[in-house]
Amino acid sequence: MSSILIVTDAWHPQINGVVRSIERTAEELEAIGIRVEFLTPQAFKTLPCPTYPEIRLSLTHRGIVRRKIEAFDCEHLHIATEGPLGLLAASAARKDGRPFTTSYHTRFPEYVSARLPVPLSWSYSWLRKFHNSGSGCMVATRSLEQDLRERGFLNLMRWSRGVDEELFRPYEGSVLPEDLPRPVFMYVGRVAVEKNIEAFLDLKLGGSKVVVGGGPQLEALRREYRDVHFTGPKVGGRACPVLFRRRRLRISLADRHIRQCHSGSAGLRRSRRGLSGDGAAGCHRGYRRRGPVAGPAGGGRSRAGHSARALPEDRHELHLGRQCPPVPGQLHRGPGSA
Repeated sequence: MSSILIVTDAWHPQINGVVRSIERTAEELEAIGIRVEFLTPQAFKTLPCPTYPEIRLSLTHRGIVRRKIEAFDCEHLHIATEGPLGLLAASAARKDGRPFTTSYHTRFPEYVSARLPVPLSWSYSWLRKFHNSGSGCMVATRSLEQDLRERGFLNLMRWSRGVDEELFRPYEGSVLPEDLPRPVFMYVGRVAVEKNIEAFLDLKLGGSKVVVGGGPQLEALRREYRDVHFTGPKVGGRACPVLFRRRRLRISLADRHIRQCHSGSAGLRRSRRGLSGDGAAGCHRGYRRRGPVAGPAGGGRSRAGHSARALPEDRHELHLGRQCPPVPGQLHRGPGSA
């Protein structure tokens, strides 16, 4: 393969796992000599997505998308998202007999049902038709692959995730307030309704709760949960290395990372949390009404069957102490450390 065109509805200035995954994949492909091109909403007029204005929906038609695909003249076509741009690109590719692959980044049906009264079966039927029309559908985890296969998705291909070990490692010191009561429970991700963050924030836990990230629910949650420390969005990579350094120090302070999302595939979260040397509490996959459940320290598996009410009552299930200390010689010191 010498070149690839990636079509995506999710792109800058959005801050989310889809954008980051695509971005890092492109960097790695370019490092081995493959030309990577992008077709994104930045090439078109857009309008804000209802209920989620940070997402921009492209205003165009199949003919224009088809001509742009031809102009890039890439050997391979990958459609990363199921938004307006992705749908038009798939339609244009089918019309021309051009093979393409897709990827399933987010549990979109659950995402939609969290906002609108749309049955899951309707959304899955539509997504199944879209993804099965390609040569292959890439998924991040074994559990997601199994779930989609049971729902009739075909040609599933594993596209696992990784993290930058130089960024996500245990650190000593933090830019968070030094007087935060311990233990510290931390959620890192978009602050949106489908992330089910309230189930975490409503728990009666000792110590402190920290939310790192931005999104449409941020200001509302700030007003409602005055005792929670909200940092706002933190971006990284080449765009803002100073803030990214601050973000990684924030992560290293946490005693527990909270995995609340019911609409994401969790591949990146699990890897980042494990490399940061912390444990986690999370939700059992696929059960939207269950609260957080505790997992072993150091990035183990989530334990199902515990409700949000049961979690704070059984302190042993939380494993509050840090049981996975950093490896000697690999502990990085933050600003102000001794």
